[in-house]
Amino acid sequence: MAKKRDHFRDYQYRPPLRRREDLQTDWPLYLRFIRQYVWPFRWSLITCMLLVAVNSNYVYVISYMSRIVVDNILVIGEPAQAPVTDRPSITAPDRNLQRQPSRPAIGMGRHIDLGHTVSHRPPEAGRRLLWLAITYLLTQ
Repeated sequence: MAKKRDHFRDYQYRPPLRRREDLQTDWPLYLRFIRQYVWPFRWSLITCMLLVAVNSNYVYVISYMSRIVVDNILVIGEPAQAPVTDRPSITAPDRNLQRQPSRPAIGMGRHIDLGHTVSHRPPEAGRRLLWLAITYLLTQ
């Protein structure tokens, strides 16, 4: 019967790993890994890291962009407050049995004047809104 060889698949001989005793840390191994395997693909890895960072913080990015749109671009104002007038007493209708006037006490022009204030948008608001819309689409 033929004796079976210990090494019969034509593998190259690989001696057992001997750890160098002069290495106190693993940093030289990390640096070698980065230099040999990571550095050739640095731009694609940086792009992937940026996309993952934006994706993981997407809620904060959208909240920030919404705040910029509302506060700095659209400048949504508060409605104008009606002037405070002297209020008649509760019993005034009982004392005043006269007929109410047929026309309104406040005219239409005064109603328009008391409406919402006109928002004053800053210059270049449209361009900033366009860039925010493009940024929003890119982050989607």
